[in-house]
Amino acid sequence: MAQTYVDVYLVGEQRQWRLGRVEPGARATLRIPEAALTATSGFVRLAVLEGAPFSLQVAHEPRATLTIAQPASQLMAQQWTFLQRQVASAQLLGAPADRNRP
Repeated sequence: MAQTYVDVYLVGEQRQWRLGRVEPGARATLRIPEAALTATSGFVRLAVLEGAPFSLQVAHEPRATLTIAQPASQLMAQQWTFLQRQVASAQLLGAPADRNRP
């Protein structure tokens, strides 16, 4: 579990969108802007930047944790968890989203 806040970004081929900030131990539903869905024709990734200021190029930040690139529909069909590890690198884990959960 993260010990500090994380900022979550959606990274497309041409641009990125900051989706929001999540506090340590919190769960959040982050909305993807309509512009991100219409402007993105290829693959996208989620990027998490822990305890850092806003980044204009999060995909190039050495401290950022990124998912693999995938179609936006597949990315949005998952529930994501960020895990901070003491010994190993941080991880972003995806699982099928539970559509019955608020």
